[in-house]
Amino acid sequence: MRSMASLIAALPLLAFAAAARAQDEEKVLRAFEERYRAAADKAAAVTVSLRVDRVKDATPPPAPRGPRGLGGADPFSKRPEHSPVTGVIIDADGWIATSHFNVAGELKEIEATLPDGRVLPAKLVGYQSGADIALLKVEATGLPVLTKVEEPELLKTGHPVVAVGRGPDGRGLTVNPGIMSAPGRHAGKTIQVDCRLNFGNVGGPLVDFEGRLIGMTCKVSSARTDLGQNSGVGFALLATHIDKVLPALKKGEKTTSGTGRPFLGVGPPRRGESPDAGGAEIEEVISGGSAEKAGIKNGDIITSIDGVKVKNFDELRTAIMKKKVGETAKLKVKRDDEELEIDVVLGERAGE
Repeated sequence: MRSMASLIAALPLLAFAAAARAQDEEKVLRAFEERYRAAADKAAAVTVSLRVDRVKDATPPPAPRGPRGLGGADPFSKRPEHSPVTGVIIDADGWIATSHFNVAGELKEIEATLPDGRVLPAKLVGYQSGADIALLKVEATGLPVLTKVEEPELLKTGHPVVAVGRGPDGRGLTVNPGIMSAPGRHAGKTIQVDCRLNFGNVGGPLVDFEGRLIGMTCKVSSARTDLGQNSGVGFALLATHIDKVLPALKKGEKTTSGTGRPFLGVGPPRRGESPDAGGAEIEEVISGGSAEKAGIKNGDIITSIDGVKVKNFDELRTAIMKKKVGETAKLKVKRDDEELEIDVVLGERAGE
């Protein structure tokens, strides 16, 4: 009886504790929502609506998918000729970036609705289709720009992000929260995110919880693949990489073949590597590539590049991406019991 009485006496305390926990959880949820909202508000200041008027594509849609697919044509082959899409202001003097996908094809005109409501004609100045970026120019100055995430390597898997776009009316905002699914995609120039990307918002800004620009959403994936329904894979071209290609794009560079990024011409172990493998093990040397020409062989382990140690293939890839096409990479290579020094002139990655 005494135990039952004690339990009955404790019930109000237990109920109070449960209510307190529920209140704490609600506060955390509200705080999280506020952070998303604040980040989106900052991104809205640089998010542009683009009306792209293009000549209708007379190319017939692709054939239905194979037996493992869902059948029917790829929906992204049916992009309408009059399509409202999204861009992001990246320079205060009227420079707007967007996905090359958004402006590909034969164009009639592009019209930009700025965040302040001004509607201005936009000119396509340059693009790199391999990187899926295009640069537009409007006659405006003093436009807002976001602070950039200058060290994207500090972003971790699971880091919260927000993809922002403009609605069909050119003024409404679309906000798609998510996380960074994987760093270092497309040889370190993009990250993978699980935000919902689509016709309307791709080409817009991807920001962190502080409202800083991580990059521009790009390479939107079809809702269908040969393996079935897409599971929500999207990418963002890092702002740091946009800064690297911006001067060339401003000069009018328009590339449809090649990516403009350096390529060693080797592949990693198919079984994968540990985070600290003691070097980058080479399982594939691409025929005719820079590595083969320099004498790199299957089974070699690259332990450093330009005097900087690399622990695994990802670190090698990141180091290569910091160099330019045509530059020489000084490699230390372990081959059986030998340690070799090999100079490799880097080639260019083929178009993606």
